[in-house]
Amino acid sequence: MILSDRTIRELIETKKLVIEPLADNGIQPASIDCRIGSDYLVIEDKKMDIITLDKEILYQHIEGDSITLPAHSFILATTLEYVKLPNDITAFV
Repeated sequence: MILSDRTIRELIETKKLVIEPLADNGIQPASIDCRIGSDYLVIEDKKMDIITLDKEILYQHIEGDSITLPAHSFILATTLEYVKLPNDITAFV
């Protein structure tokens, strides 16, 4: 089930759902907008032969207000928002 904006607001008001800081226009009809933070992890694919789940993946940590993402690349980024979900709710990010 996808939560409506009304339900999202109710969960936030009752503190069952925590989103901090929440932008004034952050709640949409059936979602919450998250903003990109300033911490990034870029896979160090040049230092690895292949990427598999049974070996440690090497990352380069980058901090900054912006980052250029090359074509066909992958990056992990933090959000400005801290999100705490109750045990009976899951989220897609």
